[in-house]
Amino acid sequence: MRKGHVLAYRTSLCSVSDKSPFYDLCLYGASSDLRGYTAGKFQDQRMFASQAEYRVELPYRFGLVGFAGVGGVAQRWKDLRFDELLPAAGAGLRFKLDKKNRINYRIDLGFGRSGHTLSMSVTEAF
Repeated sequence: MRKGHVLAYRTSLCSVSDKSPFYDLCLYGASSDLRGYTAGKFQDQRMFASQAEYRVELPYRFGLVGFAGVGGVAQRWKDLRFDELLPAAGAGLRFKLDKKNRINYRIDLGFGRSGHTLSMSVTEAF
């Protein structure tokens, strides 16, 4: 990419046994999966999430981010259905707290099939 531009990509998988307690099930919607879903609204024994993010540095320590991805949850891998996938997309603003170590404060607005989320954090989502 050009200077000041970054393309980041992340894919995650989760699979737990039939005997796992509910608090150990795969949790969809955590900030490192797909922004745009409330964590815990979609939870089951199998999960995948894949996302890409385009980051652009702006003057005065600011930056912009656009992101999109898709994922799904099901009891078994074979139960995942194309028409039940969970898409997400959104945008964010960055402020560089530390130039040397590239540490950002981030604010992201993500949209998913069931609503939207606003997330804030120090460092990138992934």
